[in-house]
Amino acid sequence: MGAYKRFLHECAEEGFIPLDNESFRRLEELEDQLDLDWVEYMEHPYLGFDGNEYQADGISINSAIRLQNIGVKIDAIDDFIDIWQDVIFDNCDECGCERQWFVNKHGERFCTDCA
Repeated sequence: MGAYKRFLHECAEEGFIPLDNESFRRLEELEDQLDLDWVEYMEHPYLGFDGNEYQADGISINSAIRLQNIGVKIDAIDDFIDIWQDVIFDNCDECGCERQWFVNKHGERFCTDCA
């Protein structure tokens, strides 16, 4: 697995979707229009090819799924969820079901019933 693919896989495991500047601008526009004060912004540290530590900006997968559920379309979010769905929709750590999960600060995954 290449370094970038490994980075994206790690993001999916940790409940994080990295966003580019255009996607952030679109999300900010929608926040103002739709009063989306619940979107959870996150930062994800990673080691760059040059050996230095950097930080990627994005949103939580929980927020992204909620955005999709209300009909918000942002290509970067939709594509990430589509590509990494087997990682995102993994089994719940509590009951073992295969439904949408929420990740807590310890990296544990819980379905919507167990969260």
